[in-house]
Amino acid sequence: MSTLTPNPSIADELWSKLKPHRFIALFVGALTVFFLIALVVILIVKPGAATPPCNPDPTTHCGTPPTIPQTPDSLTAADPPVFGGKLYSNSQLRFGLEYDPKTWNIVSSTASGVQMNWHISGRPDLDLVLIVQGVPASTAMPAQLLQAQISSLKGNILGLKADSSPSHALLSPDIGYVDQSATGGAYAGTLDTPQGPGPRIALLSMAATDGTITLVATALTTSSEEIRLPLMGVADTVLNTLTWPSGAQAQTISSRSSAARPGARNPRLAAANPGSHYLRRTDRATTVDLSLVLRFRQAALDRYLQQLQDPRSPNYQRYLPSGKIGERFGISRAVLARVKQRLAAAGMGGIVTYPQRTSLRFRGTAAAAEALFDTSLGDFQDATGRVYHRPLRPPTIPSDIHGSVVGVTGLSNETLAVPADIPNGVITPRVSAAAYDIAPLHKFGLFGQGQTVAIISFASFHDSDVRKFDRDLGISGPAVKHRRVAGGSPVGAGADEVNLDIDTIRSIAPKAQIIDYEGPNGGVSYADMINAIIADGKADIASMSWTNCDDALNLNPADRVATLQALRAAVARGITLFNSTGDAGSYDCQRHFPTVHRLTVGFPVDSPYVVAVGGTRLATNARGAYAREYGWEDPLSNGGGGGGLNPKDRRPPWQKGPGVTNKYSNGKRQIPDVAAAADPDSGFYVVFDGQGHGIGGTSAATPFWAGSTVLIRQLARRNHVGVGGNKTGKLGFLAPTLYKLASSPQPFPPFHDVRAGGNRYYAAGPGWDFSTGLGSPDVWNLGRDIVRFLRTR
Repeated sequence: MSTLTPNPSIADELWSKLKPHRFIALFVGALTVFFLIALVVILIVKPGAATPPCNPDPTTHCGTPPTIPQTPDSLTAADPPVFGGKLYSNSQLRFGLEYDPKTWNIVSSTASGVQMNWHISGRPDLDLVLIVQGVPASTAMPAQLLQAQISSLKGNILGLKADSSPSHALLSPDIGYVDQSATGGAYAGTLDTPQGPGPRIALLSMAATDGTITLVATALTTSSEEIRLPLMGVADTVLNTLTWPSGAQAQTISSRSSAARPGARNPRLAAANPGSHYLRRTDRATTVDLSLVLRFRQAALDRYLQQLQDPRSPNYQRYLPSGKIGERFGISRAVLARVKQRLAAAGMGGIVTYPQRTSLRFRGTAAAAEALFDTSLGDFQDATGRVYHRPLRPPTIPSDIHGSVVGVTGLSNETLAVPADIPNGVITPRVSAAAYDIAPLHKFGLFGQGQTVAIISFASFHDSDVRKFDRDLGISGPAVKHRRVAGGSPVGAGADEVNLDIDTIRSIAPKAQIIDYEGPNGGVSYADMINAIIADGKADIASMSWTNCDDALNLNPADRVATLQALRAAVARGITLFNSTGDAGSYDCQRHFPTVHRLTVGFPVDSPYVVAVGGTRLATNARGAYAREYGWEDPLSNGGGGGGLNPKDRRPPWQKGPGVTNKYSNGKRQIPDVAAAADPDSGFYVVFDGQGHGIGGTSAATPFWAGSTVLIRQLARRNHVGVGGNKTGKLGFLAPTLYKLASSPQPFPPFHDVRAGGNRYYAAGPGWDFSTGLGSPDVWNLGRDIVRFLRTR
């Protein structure tokens, strides 16, 4: 009987031949299978990719990659979008934005726009979707395009069924703003679905047109409350890089480019600000107000300013009267007399000198100025229709006074100081006294009696408005004094800003004497105003709510030098100037040039010689007491408390403490130093044009700090302490003291450490930050800490 043996398969034969190596073969095979499975998982699941928020409704297409919503007559033919490092550009509609490719993934791109997702690997719950889309302006108005996009988002990204009920509306008339050229809104809330409560979302949306194209941008997240603001700040950073090289702006760019070509008739005109154009040569009979910046022993003065803050120095806290400043650090009397004679010989008049000898003010005709400084003046018109003059070529200082003069200001009146006031909500004196702990000072009878505070204004005010404010709030105090600089300024544009400064100080320290230093906007510089305060010697606390963006496009170098020189003298005199950081968040130049999207700060608020005041949103409890504050930011209106890095000046030695040195630090001066309520939703009560208003902005926070410091100075006087051993309550330049108090535990916590919110780029956090500085004051605690500090020095 034979036995049948089955023929071995090819696999069996291979297995038998590999007998000595079976273990290795098994291992290799298993490893291969593992990698194949892993590859499939990666391709399908894509760990770390941003997952669209899901809806429990199984009929929706939740989980599919969201696409750009289609718009009416959406373009279909276009060149491929360009991806150049950190730039996305749409060549068909000619708009673009900057982004960080390490942070954002471009999910899809079409002829009409781009969709991007931001994510942290392994945290799909932090999903943030950003969609930017455009169409020709003739196709859709901003409101139509925005509503169309939001409707698409509801079904496409949120996975919600179409539902027009109010509970599902993402944009409504009472959210955001709508006008002829722009619309937008922010939304946060729970969206109900047919199956029950849907995702908690936050939506940031805006749309606008320049007459050529209509752009719409929407950022959306379902993240938790704690991280929503930082996430929306990430989206806002990208939204603020949108560029519009079309329409009127494209014409400006074109004309500037042609003017800069070799052989162009007026190459100097290429430096004009965007939107400005040359009109004509300035009438030679036009009167111009000018200032010479006098040479100063700056290095010696800087050493003295450092000694003022050094307890080991014999000059510690020994502030100088203005005349002594001029004698020690300025040019000699004889040299000053020769400069004045030279100006008179050139046909100049109205010569004004200051005892601190920082500058010299005068006036003359355009013809005389052109001859003296070897230049020509031209008239220009900016985008608002305002006509201004500036040199067509750089001026030259005459050789016979060159050794005594650093520069000349006033040949250009192009740059205007910009107020930072925004109307809306209201804070009454009763609210601020409770929230910021001012009430105990009032309880002890401290209302500013015997104290003087200065305000710098580039406008004037009606005395009747101040009287109405007093009647409305039941307070009384000395009449505000008008101190006119270079002829003063009329009541007009900016009057609301002046009333805001006056009324905010008056609501805190109603018995203090307020002196309003009023100069023509564009006719005098910051240096002129500061020099007038130093020369008068009547106030060592001052408030200024005007700034310019610190950028070469906007700020005349000679004006910068003149202002810094005056501010150094102010610190040597022991003056604390509180200055507002502006209301465009970390993009200060957008108040002047809306298309400038780089991080910028204001001047002179970013100098080392002022106390820079940022902005918060204040929340109080039912009893009116302090509850919480947030860094103020309003992306849709480009609003927020200013903050960031000075482009030129180094960080002063006294600016140190928890949080000061951080990942953004670069050795330059950092602002703000402090903050207070500025969000228009928590603005201060003000009267102007005979009516009561609620006005916010850092120009409300700034006089608030000045008024509070007046009371602290009065408290120090009552306790017979002051800088330099005097007992009059003099506080000197306050910034170093504030940082010293924040650098170590104090008997009474002087600051509210604001840790939430931001300023459109920088987030608030523990300790010092670029949004709120050291924080807002507990005024009663801060006053007691300062008195103790002065007593131990």
